[in-house]
Formats: sequence, structure tokens, C-alpha cells
Amino acid sequence: MKHHFHILMLSLVLCLTACHSNNTASSGGSANRSPQIPLIPSTIPEIPLSPAKPAITSLIMLGGEQSIAPNTTSQLYAAIQFNNDHIKNVTDKVTWVSSDPSVATISSSGLVKGLKQGKTTIGALYSGLPSNTQDLVISPIQSIQIVNGDHGTPPKEKDFLMLKNSKKQIRIMATLANKATIDISDKVSWYDKDKKIATVDKNGLITAVSAGTTLIIATIKIDSAYYIHTQMQIHIPPSDVDYLTIYGDDGIYKSIKTPTQLVCLLTMNGNQIVDVTKYAYWTSSNTNIASVDKNGLVTGKKAGSTVIWCVFDGISIVHQILFTNPKVVSIKLYDGNQLIKNNPVGPILNNTTQTINLVTSINYPFDINGRGISNNGFYPTAWAVFDDGTKENITKYTSWWSSDQKKVYLNYLKGPYLFGRKLAQNVLITASFAGHSASFNVDVEDAHTEKLASIRIYMADGTEISKGITRDSGTKIRLHAIGYYPNSMQKKITSNILYSTNDPSKAIILNDLNPNVLYFTGVNGSTTMTASWQGVKKTFTVTSK
Repeated sequence: MKHHFHILMLSLVLCLTACHSNNTASSGGSANRSPQIPLIPSTIPEIPLSPAKPAITSLIMLGGEQSIAPNTTSQLYAAIQFNNDHIKNVTDKVTWVSSDPSVATISSSGLVKGLKQGKTTIGALYSGLPSNTQDLVISPIQSIQIVNGDHGTPPKEKDFLMLKNSKKQIRIMATLANKATIDISDKVSWYDKDKKIATVDKNGLITAVSAGTTLIIATIKIDSAYYIHTQMQIHIPPSDVDYLTIYGDDGIYKSIKTPTQLVCLLTMNGNQIVDVTKYAYWTSSNTNIASVDKNGLVTGKKAGSTVIWCVFDGISIVHQILFTNPKVVSIKLYDGNQLIKNNPVGPILNNTTQTINLVTSINYPFDINGRGISNNGFYPTAWAVFDDGTKENITKYTSWWSSDQKKVYLNYLKGPYLFGRKLAQNVLITASFAGHSASFNVDVEDAHTEKLASIRIYMADGTEISKGITRDSGTKIRLHAIGYYPNSMQKKITSNILYSTNDPSKAIILNDLNPNVLYFTGVNGSTTMTASWQGVKKTFTVTSK
């Protein structure tokens, strides 16, 4: 700002001086008048110079392959680097050079094309500045192979199992005469035999259209009379997927090198099961502990824990395995700190109505939200006894079975958790681990042999409606009911309650999307609502305003 001010003042003084001289000459003033000397500031401002342009330090060649086949191409790029570390793409501004144009040529845009078997060196020049060079081998294609586009591994068979409306990316890898492998997916021609079943685009993306079996073919031209092709079958079942399940031995093995076979099963439409083991992608979360091959065969390497993943068509399932060196002698089951012998540990009290109503409404073979779980169940634990005398809790690695899930239910998500569904005796519960098993019997008794004593009604937020409730017309409130018994037992009986009102114009119970919804209708006033079950009634006043 100071510099600008000085420049402005200097200009103004010079301008005034010039004007004064002109005026003096034109007016013919006295020659004896002393001329006025303009004032010059003592400090002359510095005028900033333009910054120096960054200097080019090097020309860099990027990209490309070390080997390509005749009649195939590879893209190279060129960039100049400045002394300020900035980089600029100059691919189309350099002069490209091939040391042997009879083996491979390179266009002005950096596209290398292989012509015949041999070796050449590729380089570039920019204003006389040479780039780094790259040796390129031109070698003929010996074979081509299909690989999975998502993880780059060859399929186990030359066929794929796909689900209807799903997509799968595949690529084609070529093996050259010099043993190098290159991706030629963008250089092959793709064909789909039956577009009504599956289609493939120019990039190798397969789309499953409808149920059936068809062929997808990839072809590459080697010379004027020679082609190489590969093909795969696409199988599309006529059902939609529900979930994946892994079966197989888990736990601690006598030898960490003893392999165990895992099987991946696909469940469709609730009951159709397809073995997708050979179509799935298998991987281990810790290959230092155990590896898994392409067929689901797991081999332990050293003591520790790993997770085996099975991935099929975008759906995944995990299976945890624990490996250790000591040999398992036996397993023992406990209820808390008490050893469970092979006799009933029950009785497990049963809440028949609530459990059946909830369990029949879910899609999985376990209660995924923990609904319908009786408070009178228990958590068994499993311990492995080793040949060195040590013990270890192996509950989460153990496989559990109930001889009758309809009577005694095992909730695997809760660790496992046992609870009764129906009255039963001697339901066998078995736990298996590393080739050993232990079992015990369970009895199921009715928790509510005594007569229902009273009913209480609650709103969704847990507030009890003891005598009455008042709300604006049009309000809807979800109601819950709890039954109380003389033995201090409680039971949720929401789905069992029957409601009645003496004036439906003021309030009614709706049972559409959500059951037991109290609706305050448009007419102001009060009515009496009655909730009843097993001869016991609860009345309360409902007022609409």
C-alpha cells in the first residue's frame, strides 16, 4: 500500500510540473521568475518481478506391459516433472521411439502394437529430453484361461452357478510362450449362445436372465487362419436364494495338519438346498493359522483361531475354527458351575402360547431377534479336556443339537440358549466337538399350571393404564398385556387378549398392520374398554376429546 502511494504521488508531482511549465511558456511570464523544482520522494518503490517459470527436470514413461502378444496392444504414457514436483501429462506431445519397428510399433498417442515375436526397447523424447526406456517382449499366445473377475482366481470347473438377475464379472488371462501371463479381456470377442438365459457384454460381464443352462464363449484371433477360444457353462436354477450355510467339523484337532472338509450349502425358497461348494470362493482370515483350498478343504498350520469365508454370488457366510496341538480326550458340559450328567437338568418351564405365536412368524431356524425367549431357559457351556490335563471353554466352537426343536429350542445366536416350546420329557441335547460328543436330557413343564390371577394393560412406552386414558380424537396407541399368576410368574399375553367396548363411536381396537391398537375415534366422550382372557377381565375408561 505504501509503494502504491509513492507511485501515485510521484506521478502527480510530475504531472503538475509539466502542466506548470506549459502554463509558463504560454503566458509569457517574467523571465526573472525562479522555476519551481518538483519534489522527488526520497524512496523509489520496488516494482515486483514476475516469478520464474518452473524448470523441467525429467521425462517419465509410465504404464505398459513387459510382454504382449502379436496383434495385441499396450498403452504407454509420458509425463514431465518440474523442479516444484508438479507433473504434466505430455503423452501426445512427445516423440515415441521403438528400437525395432519390425517387432513392435508405437503411435503418437503411446499405443504399442506387437507385430511379431521378438524384443524391442521403447522410449520417448520431449524437446530433446529423453525418457526412461522399457524393454518389451513380443511372445505368441499359447493358451487362454477364464478367471473370476472379483478375485482373479481360476474357477474350479469350466462352469458357473448363478442366480437369476445376478451379474458376474469374468476376465480372460493369456499365457504366452515365454510363460508370462497378461489380461486380454478387452481384446477377445465375447459370444452368448442363448440370450434368453444369459448375456455377456464386451467387457465380460455376464447377466443371468432366466433359469436354464447356456454357453459363454471368448475368442481371440492369433493370425489370419488361427483362433484360440475358451468357453464356460452358465447354470441358473429356477429359484431365489434365502441364505448360505457352512457344514463341517470345527474345533480342535488331534493334528493341526489334519485337513477338514467344509461344505457350503445354498438354501432357496425355504426348502430347496443346492451344494455350491465347488462354485464358491473360499478364503481364510489368517493363513498363518490355517489355509483353505478352492474346494473348501481346511488345513491347520499352527495353534490359533481363524475364520473361513465362503462367498457365492455376492452372498457370504463365515465359519470359525480353532486349532491347537494337544489332543482332545473328552468334552464336558456344565450348567453354570455344575457338571451336567446324562440326566434331566430341567425342568425347563414352558411358555407355550407366546413362543409358538412368535416362532412361527420368523424365517430363520432360530429367533434372530431373541423374541419368544422364555426367562426359564438356561445357557449350557462346553469344555474340552486335553491329554495334557488342561481344560478350555469351547462353547462357541461346539456344534449343538436338540432331538426335538419343536419342544426344546436351541437359539444359536445367544450362545446357545435352551428354552421350552411345548410340554415334553427326555428331549436329548447333544454337543459335538473335534470328534467327541456329550449329551443330556431335558424335561419341559408348563409354567402356568395355576389359574391366571390378573391382567395389566400397558402402552408402548411402558406406562400402565390402570383406570383410564384420555387422548385427542384420531390418536392411535399400541397396547400390550401382561398376565400375572399367584406363583409370581408373569406372561406376555398381548396376542391372546380380547377387547370389547360399550361405545365404538368413541374408541375401538384396530388389528390391521399392528394388532391391539387403541384408536380414539372422532366422537368426543368416554367409553369403557374391557380386556379379557381365561375368564379374567380388566376394565378401563377411554376418553376421546
